[in-house]
Amino acid sequence: MLTLNNNNGQTHGLTGVFIKEARIVSATDLSGKPSYQDNPESIRDLAVEIEFDIGQDWNKKVVFKGDLKQDGNFINWHSAFIVKELFIQTGCFNNLTEEEIQDRLQTFTQKQIPVDFLSKIRGRSIFSLDYIRGINEEGKPRYSSWNIVKKDEHALAEAFRISIAKGYPSNYKPELINNPEKAESFEYGANTEQNRVALTGTEVRDFDF
Repeated sequence: MLTLNNNNGQTHGLTGVFIKEARIVSATDLSGKPSYQDNPESIRDLAVEIEFDIGQDWNKKVVFKGDLKQDGNFINWHSAFIVKELFIQTGCFNNLTEEEIQDRLQTFTQKQIPVDFLSKIRGRSIFSLDYIRGINEEGKPRYSSWNIVKKDEHALAEAFRISIAKGYPSNYKPELINNPEKAESFEYGANTEQNRVALTGTEVRDFDF
């Protein structure tokens, strides 16, 4: 279900943004493993590759990943909160006893995705967000997937609004919707597609809705 209107390419007042409900087709634990072409820079403590059915003739894949803060023992979730939040938003913790919840959290702190969560999350629907990051060689907008999802589209839009006010994601380029000539090349240094995927964990694809 697409929720983009055609008012200057805006969704919930956000320019160059698609918010849509997507069904999860598969989930693969990539914790402690390269998540992009065996690149060691892509390894994180917790990582899960999610394949989304977005109603197109191809499925979108996004790797949700992050590192725990530890000193031999768990301190806090640090950037790995993204992974925990994915399973919270998709309802995988629902209907578990407190003991079962603590058991699953403990599994996360051991740098593993709970096996039952990998199967439980399949078939569930969630709202995901794609934002404009550039212009492709055909002059069409190129989109990236944000690594935050929500069960409510309004909550997702507001979370993105708060995040961009803090400067993240830094490659969000809403000005390109009406001024594509302002696009810069993304084929050098830290902005190459390979390095960007290794750092952010989202699959690069030209989305054309």
